Amino acid sequence: MNKSKPKKATKKKATKSLKNQIKKQRNAILNRSVKNYLKSVAGEYAVKIILNLYEPTTADDIAKKLNVRTSIVRAALNKLYDIRITQYSAVRDKKTKKKKYVWTIREDYLKALPEKLESK
Repeated sequence: MNKSKPKKATKKKATKSLKNQIKKQRNAILNRSVKNYLKSVAGEYAVKIILNLYEPTTADDIAKKLNVRTSIVRAALNKLYDIRITQYSAVRDKKTKKKKYVWTIREDYLKALPEKLESK
């Protein structure tokens, strides 16, 4: 008898399912009024950026994924930073010695946003 071990889920599939799970959670938070607020504050790409920022990522990577100019993504990320939805950390690139800014979503602020908007 051939006893084969069950195949382990590949890292790619695990990451993809995690991304889908995060996207569903964020879609549940982002109701129409929240989406309209984010668009009014940070522009038309704000919601797409939030839905596609699963892990710490640079503005260049987000721009490539959304197929828009990097300057548009940077502007939106900075506006989202102003309302504390995103945060960043500066990391030096080992090859070029330049600073890269790595962006993440602050889930706690994003989850609190619908309640904050309702109280206004």
